[in-house]
Amino acid sequence: MRIRHPALKTNVLKLIGTYEMDLELSPEFGFPLRFEVFQDTELRNSFRIHIWELEHFNLEPTFSVRRRGKRLRYKSTELIMLERGDKLTGAYDCLRAKNATEALAKVTADLKERLEHWTGVKAK
Repeated sequence: MRIRHPALKTNVLKLIGTYEMDLELSPEFGFPLRFEVFQDTELRNSFRIHIWELEHFNLEPTFSVRRRGKRLRYKSTELIMLERGDKLTGAYDCLRAKNATEALAKVTADLKERLEHWTGVKAK
């Protein structure tokens, strides 16, 4: 798939895999972590990987909600995906690899190193 336009700064990327795991860095600190692997549709050895932390936030809408003429204030707990690629050491915006398996192996190796650093426990 090819689109040529001055506003388009990359080739079209295709989502080829989503992987998720639950991390517990301490008894008080754990969260789901998700990897999304995208492949360039023109350059078969070019990938992008997004790394997301899933976290619950209490949100209060900014729009006015009224019931019987009174303004209501309420909060809602929502699951939000936070980009966490900067927590790893690699650059995953444009990753070169032979295939998707190798691309995922690179980010997995990086995650293992960071987990060892954060927890002091050797990864297998």
